Amino acid sequence: MQSVSIAKKYIIVIFIMISLLLIIILLGCPNETLMATFWIQNKVSNSVISGLHWGDYGIYEKLMPGETSSSQTITDEEKFGKHRLEFYLNAKNNSVYLETAEVYSLHDGDEKKIIIDDNTLVINPIDVRSNIAFSDDIVSVKEVLMSR
Repeated sequence: MQSVSIAKKYIIVIFIMISLLLIIILLGCPNETLMATFWIQNKVSNSVISGLHWGDYGIYEKLMPGETSSSQTITDEEKFGKHRLEFYLNAKNNSVYLETAEVYSLHDGDEKKIIIDDNTLVINPIDVRSNIAFSDDIVSVKEVLMSR
């Protein structure tokens, strides 16, 4: 009879030890969070940038010359990828929709500052005023400013 109660005690002790071991393993291996962060800086002379988008991520700030946007953090793996930066360039009472010629990629662990300056190559796929296809020519932001 006593040997049965000793066996039960050993089984209970082994069960508790296995349970504790499982808890330690589960708590000791945290899930890694996927994350990429990016910022946009406006270095375009005398121009405001607004309506910024990279893929599904919009930055709803107007960036004055020299300003940098707040950080945008991507935590959804499906949203990582490669996209052009889309934005409105506002200067001399005109606004023009532009997309960068360069495609920017963001993946897990990336921290990237994207700078838009006078030499950034852009395309203007649509003339905003008429919604008519405008041009797929690649030009610099400076050339866009001079044409307006």
